Amino acid sequence: MAADGKALPWPPLHADETETVLSRQEVEALPCTQAARDMAAKEPGIDLGSERVSFRPGFGDVYRYDTAEVEDDPSLGKYVHRARFIVWTMDREKWRFAWVPLPAIKVQ
Repeated sequence: MAADGKALPWPPLHADETETVLSRQEVEALPCTQAARDMAAKEPGIDLGSERVSFRPGFGDVYRYDTAEVEDDPSLGKYVHRARFIVWTMDREKWRFAWVPLPAIKVQ
């Protein structure tokens, strides 16, 4: 839910009580899993090992991946910029996706 009380145009960062979290066996059995992984693999910084999959009414199958990119700025120091890459499909053919930034972490 957005700050103004309206529904977001993408699934939330984390699965909630309205979602069914899928087991690894269920994920592997989905006909769209390889397509989601192929899309995620093309994006820079995605950790494919962070994959979390659920079914959410109104969005369908939802795949969430974490991303991290290190920036070493001489004047500001080293930061890890993080985001969540979310891909979803209602019909297992057409896909939508969103990059949702997360707070950066100062490393040094």
